[in-house]
Amino acid sequence: MSRTHFNLQPALAASFIFFTGAGASAEPVVIEGPLCDFETVTIDARFDGGRVTSCAQDGENSYVVSIRPEGEPINRSPWYAFDVASTDKRKLTVTLEYGDYKHRYSPDVWTAGAGWRPYEGKINVAEDGARATLKLDLGKSRKARLAAQPLIVRADTEAWMRGLAQADKSIAYKQLGVSAQDRPIHMIETGGELSDWILVIGRQHPPETTGAIAMQAFAERLMADDEAARAFREKVGVVMIPMLNPDGVAAGNWRFESSGKDMNRDWGPFEKPEPRLVRDEIERRHDAGKRLLLGLDFHSTREDVLYTQPDDGSEFGWFPGAWHDAINARLEEETPGAMPVARDPGHNPGYPNYKTWINITYGVPGITVEFGDETDPERLRRIGRFAAEELMRLMPQK
Repeated sequence: MSRTHFNLQPALAASFIFFTGAGASAEPVVIEGPLCDFETVTIDARFDGGRVTSCAQDGENSYVVSIRPEGEPINRSPWYAFDVASTDKRKLTVTLEYGDYKHRYSPDVWTAGAGWRPYEGKINVAEDGARATLKLDLGKSRKARLAAQPLIVRADTEAWMRGLAQADKSIAYKQLGVSAQDRPIHMIETGGELSDWILVIGRQHPPETTGAIAMQAFAERLMADDEAARAFREKVGVVMIPMLNPDGVAAGNWRFESSGKDMNRDWGPFEKPEPRLVRDEIERRHDAGKRLLLGLDFHSTREDVLYTQPDDGSEFGWFPGAWHDAINARLEEETPGAMPVARDPGHNPGYPNYKTWINITYGVPGITVEFGDETDPERLRRIGRFAAEELMRLMPQK
């Protein structure tokens, strides 16, 4: 593995000592990612969703992993995911170093036999937020995977969609098209022959896996084999595209798709193939006389919040406020005192995101459904389930 010298920030460079089996050198050395091989310890991000920019050893069992974005300017969502492996049992100190950016995601850890779990130790975050240091115990397996959030990659999402379709013959699993890098983009569909339908998309932004977890719970409730869900699906078609940006997810991008663009700023320009696929599917249905009722887009941010248009006098202008109130009523009913889901009712007609484009083009609500980075998985699933049940109750069904 090639080892390349870099000009580091002065305070950082002064602390680096690269250790080898033959002894230590005071000359700072950084190894470029995604594979950093330190002979007895390796740091490896060569998997879907993996991201490491470079690594350095700054002590006998101490390593610095540098994380940089795929382009700039960019939303401050420093994503990382990598394996740490050792030739023997040992305890390591790992520092995540972000350059001009700040620590956002507390890591989740995957180990064989235990699966994903939140990191349970203390994380020391520098005063300026640019470095976060933790301890990692490589026990019997001698290997652990660290990620900013539990990984949900394309293979996971496709397996989940196939499972829904296999469980119910009324659910179709289809390929919508391919991404810029020729990765398949799949969707699930019910009621393709119905005139009224709703569209749900997700993972425009790669790191936003809490939104993906909530969307899965939402979808599973809509696709359930019970009277309420079956009755809804007999009247309203459902199309779901859970991972619109598979290239960004595979690369471990912070925000962008494969060419360094924010996909959720391309609804209008349509320069990128992935939003064009969605646009063309909507237009095909519209031309066939099918009426879009609602467009949802699942994301993650720092809180649970619905970004909607303001309530208005249009045919479905009442829906966002009524849906928001109903979700919170269910939360309060099940868990009195639970933190409500927030709502931000705004409209920016010149802003080329999915939510606004849906509303302007088709005159129906476009809603961005956001979940907090640190929202508990059980709350994610609960809100997703309530959101589906209240949508089925409120949505007009002809």
